[in-house]
Amino acid sequence: MRIKIVFTLMVLLAETIRSSDVDVIRKLAELDAKIVQLEKERKQDKNIKHNLQKSMTQIMRQTQNGHEMVQFPAVFKKSIRQTELGLAAFTACQQTVTKENLGLHQTIVFEHVITNVGNSYNPNDGEFTAPTNGVYAFHVTLMTEAHKYANFEIVIDGRRIDDMTADATMTNEYRSTAELWLLQLNKGSKVWMRTAEAGYRIHGNCHTAFSGFFVFET
Repeated sequence: MRIKIVFTLMVLLAETIRSSDVDVIRKLAELDAKIVQLEKERKQDKNIKHNLQKSMTQIMRQTQNGHEMVQFPAVFKKSIRQTELGLAAFTACQQTVTKENLGLHQTIVFEHVITNVGNSYNPNDGEFTAPTNGVYAFHVTLMTEAHKYANFEIVIDGRRIDDMTADATMTNEYRSTAELWLLQLNKGSKVWMRTAEAGYRIHGNCHTAFSGFFVFET
């Protein structure tokens, strides 16, 4: 009986050992599988990192190239800035049929605005204000009535630059004259037309007009 019990215990122990071995083997296999998976994931992470670094390098190169492209056409920068800062073009006329008994150095207000890109011309006071340093073109047409005479001056900040005359003293018809000036202005400088003397009479109906536009930056 004792031998039988011992034999039975030995069988149970062997079974337990075999069962433990199986568990150990299974756990080792699981660990091995996890190690393989971790190695695989590590390689994937390494590849991802490599790809990210490659992408970042490409982006940096593209950005640098982009900066170079922006910097390269420097000759065009001035033109772009001119467009942004010096955008100015206007035409305005005297809509009133007749203005008479004008005073000395009275500003001629061209109250009817036809074009005013940049809003640099003020139809309330007849003055053009330069939006930036540069050269501007101005054109003025002046008409006077029969047997009349009128002399205008173009001024910059109150300083006389030149004059123009419409003389109809020897005719029964209207007479007009026109002048064109290229003037170099500083930002904020004002340009307007005024009478050279008192007592003039000018004809409007948009036959007397004032125009100007930006040419280039200085």
